[in-house]
Order: sequence, then structure tokens, then C-alpha cells
Amino acid sequence: MLLGVLLLTGASHVFAAELVRYEETAVISKAHEQVLAALLDYGNWCEKGCKYKSPGVVVDEKVPPRQKPDHFYTWTWIRDIKDTKYFSEILVKRAQDTTTIKSRALSRDEQSLIDELKKATGRAHDVLFDTSLNLVTVRPLSPSGGTPRTQVTFATTVTVSGFLAMFPEKMRKGLKESTDAVFAALRA
Repeated sequence: MLLGVLLLTGASHVFAAELVRYEETAVISKAHEQVLAALLDYGNWCEKGCKYKSPGVVVDEKVPPRQKPDHFYTWTWIRDIKDTKYFSEILVKRAQDTTTIKSRALSRDEQSLIDELKKATGRAHDVLFDTSLNLVTVRPLSPSGGTPRTQVTFATTVTVSGFLAMFPEKMRKGLKESTDAVFAALRA
């Protein structure tokens, strides 16, 4: 009986959803437009052979259909403990002093859109997380010694359940490593 209770208690932890958040800000010694162009250069961010190094990323590219300059979809393949492949919606909002890039992985309740993108691209949508939202805020700063400067803030929120919910700190560490790698690529 005690063993059964322990197993049931353990199982309840495995299936509980876990919310993982990570936020970091950096100042990049480049112009706002240059930083923004790099961040939106989908297809050139990956672990090997790309212009910008992004650990674990095999492919991150814009996909048809529904492409507009500031509203489009991407497909990402991340290789980690287990591969995850998914479509995201990207919304870019431009203002005079701030640009935001909102990247939201498509969720299970958007199956018709997922099916449309799968049909158009031949790509799979097999996510390891329940939800994923990444908000990147890009702000021009006053130059320092004649060098342009841009503030970039990444704020990521991921919800996971099942097996992954048991490792929120590992996920947070992975988000930090990915964010640090993006900042390093932007500084190069």
C-alpha cells in the first residue's frame, strides 16, 4: 500500500505543469537597425555552418505561407536530450524608440494552422513543451564615445509538463545559455 501511494505521489509530480521563466538584458555596441536585422535573420541562426551561432539549433527558418514583413511563421528544429521541431508565429512591432519581437510557438489548440503549415512545408510539429513565448525588446541607446549602442532584453516563458517538468532548473540553465549565445553572436 505504501509503495502504491509513493508511486501515485511521484506520478502526480511528473504530470504537473511547470512554468519556467528567464529574462536577461545586454547592451550591444552596434546600431539598433543592425541588431534588429541580425535578430530577424531567420535561416542564419544555428549551431553549425550559420552566420550566427545558436547552440542546439539545427534549423530556424521562415516558412510559407502567410509571410508579411512584420508577421510571419518560422520552423525550428532543436537537438537536445530529445529533438523538438515546431512552428512559431513571429510578430514585430516597431515604434520610434523600441522594437519588440514576439515569438510564440504554436500550441495544440491551433491544429488547423499547424496542419496548414505542415502541408505547405512538409515539416513536423512535435514539441516537447506545452507553451513557449519569447519577447525580445530592442532599444537604441545614446552612443558612447561615438559608438552606437543598443539595449536588448530577452524574456522567455516556457510551460512544460510530464517528464520535463521535473527539471525546471536545467531548462532555466538552457535558456540562459541560449540567451548568452545570442548576445555573443550579436556582439561579434
